[in-house]
Amino acid sequence: MANKRAPRRDDEVDSARTIYWYQTLSNYLGDERPRAIQRLIDPISIGIDRDGDRIRNSKFKLYAEGKHVPGAALVDSAKKLVKDSEPALNHVVWQVLRECGPIRKKANGWVRNLSPSIQAIVFGPGFELMLRGDRHFLASLERREDLDGLAILTILLKLSVEDGDSEQAWKIAHSIFKVLLMVGPALDEKTIANRIFSLYVDRVFSLVSFDGLVVDLENYRYVEVACIVDFLANRLRIAKGNYRERKMRSYYPLQVINGFSGSLGEPITLPVRKA
Repeated sequence: MANKRAPRRDDEVDSARTIYWYQTLSNYLGDERPRAIQRLIDPISIGIDRDGDRIRNSKFKLYAEGKHVPGAALVDSAKKLVKDSEPALNHVVWQVLRECGPIRKKANGWVRNLSPSIQAIVFGPGFELMLRGDRHFLASLERREDLDGLAILTILLKLSVEDGDSEQAWKIAHSIFKVLLMVGPALDEKTIANRIFSLYVDRVFSLVSFDGLVVDLENYRYVEVACIVDFLANRLRIAKGNYRERKMRSYYPLQVINGFSGSLGEPITLPVRKA
């Protein structure tokens, strides 16, 4: 197989995905210290010089801070020990956020790298992407409380923008906002919640407008609101949960966000303003 061409540098996306990769290693190995992780993942880089002194190598500290993207050999080495680490670094969502031009030629290939359950929802009989904005279709994607859910909704939003369908793009933006709230606590544990939210504010929500309105997320307290949703969802799960509902992780967060639980009295909606 020919060597794949390295993707162009994108400091904001590369910083977020590198920290996410490092935190995935850290969580699995149970140690946040760069030196400790380096000993497990890349021990050969911790060598001894000719005088018998240990060579100081701070590259894992740079990974922890998102200042340097790990090379392919190191990623492969880490994957042997922590299999989820490579998908964390090279997830489709990073590619979608990186792309600033048309995505139609890449969209199908991206979606084929997402979960089979998502592919079953969005692919038609001829493996064409179905661009629908109806409530049932979007609700089925909102239930994906993970990076795959963010990725597919972002792909569909960008395709809708390319098609000039501002109403559909507007509906999808509201669905993305819900998923961001649900994944917020997990992203915060990985220390990248605000980075991801800023990327979506600057690169995704800024693409949409409808009926004289635009998205208004300036100074939005994203992590705080996401953690409140998580707290209230957990209270509901304890108070009302049954086996079937516990199996769907997103059930109670969506109850809170959509205002069905009575916990907040009203839905948590995407903030908008007049253009």
